[in-house]
Amino acid sequence: MFSSPVLANEPDPVPLNQGDPAPFTGQLLPTELAIEIGQKAHYADEQIRIAVSKERKIAEVLLDAQRRLVEIERERADQIQAAAEKQANEADSFFKSFEFGLIVGITGGILLILGTGYAMGNLR
Repeated sequence: MFSSPVLANEPDPVPLNQGDPAPFTGQLLPTELAIEIGQKAHYADEQIRIAVSKERKIAEVLLDAQRRLVEIERERADQIQAAAEKQANEADSFFKSFEFGLIVGITGGILLILGTGYAMGNLR
């Protein structure tokens, strides 16, 4: 940051009373003090401009990072959805496959035979 210049022996304001050769009542500043106040005002404006520029750049970087994060999350969600759809299609194709029908048929036949044998054994 910038520091404002400081005069070693800051001059005191000169009182100005009504009736003195000036169109107002107040303080008459020596040239050095008026220059110092002007420089402080100029540096304050410059410091504000620098601070605003810095904050704007920080905000832009944060916004870009958030946008990229949203993109990454969207890509990840798309990958998860594609993987889930692939699994669903694989499961669906398995349930429609000949092997699944064969397994269900054999298992069903065995259970039917065992159930019939059990029922017949209990009838005696």
